[in-house]
Amino acid sequence: MRAAPLSLFLSLFALFIVTACATKPKAPPQAESSRPAPTVNEGADKGNIEEAVAAAPDAQASTITTRRLGFSPTSAIVKNTLDILLGVGSRSSAQSWRVDIEDAGKGGGATIRTFSGGGSDIPDYVRWDGKDDAGALAAQGSYRAKLTVDYGKAYRTAVVESGSFSLVTSPPTGSIAIDPPSASLSALGPASPVDIAVRASSPSARIASWVLEVYDESKGLVIVLNGDWPNDRVAWDGKTLEGRTLVPGSRYSIVAKVRDEYGNVGNLAVLDEGSWKKFFED
Repeated sequence: MRAAPLSLFLSLFALFIVTACATKPKAPPQAESSRPAPTVNEGADKGNIEEAVAAAPDAQASTITTRRLGFSPTSAIVKNTLDILLGVGSRSSAQSWRVDIEDAGKGGGATIRTFSGGGSDIPDYVRWDGKDDAGALAAQGSYRAKLTVDYGKAYRTAVVESGSFSLVTSPPTGSIAIDPPSASLSALGPASPVDIAVRASSPSARIASWVLEVYDESKGLVIVLNGDWPNDRVAWDGKTLEGRTLVPGSRYSIVAKVRDEYGNVGNLAVLDEGSWKKFFED
């Protein structure tokens, strides 16, 4: 058998080398590195929300005022409630509202009464009857009203306060003075009139008016005299409602009913005080 030529041997060797390289197993692809799932930073999110709220624009200005500087919930003469007027800015964007009536006295700040509602039912005013949320009459003192309007994300929450106002239930106090002090009512006449002064005061309200009534021993009304403050005195010549003169030697009693600006009335008595107290008791 003839030996294969050298050139054929070299060709076969080269083919073997090429085939071996082409069939070399490939390394398996490396697995993708596992990355931890992103986590939510709750603190950062809360801060972002607060920043967003803080960045919200201000709504149009809101106001809260009262029709009067005070009232008496126990008055039977003048209005015994207080209207608190609400002016809500950017009303169409309001989500809710609340009015808190707070104690404005020393060491105060406690909420006494609350009114609230949604953005679709904002009233022009709320009316306070002087009672707390439990229905009990609030104590005499100084109060203020606070309006809070929530606009959601549209605007920043608005908070405004009214000026202080008074709730007054105590009647005026004082006395009646006769000038001259030694005057006898039964001896009065055109030539010897008496000057009657009403001395009244109230720590929480202005005095508005007074009515003086004179009664005889049989509890009959003799005369009615009246005036508006600051006029606090009247001269009386002893003439009765019928134009008659007083009966000499008779005993008479005088009472003054003094009213403050909120309708509280105080009774002041003079002269025959013992008989007058009995007159009331009878």
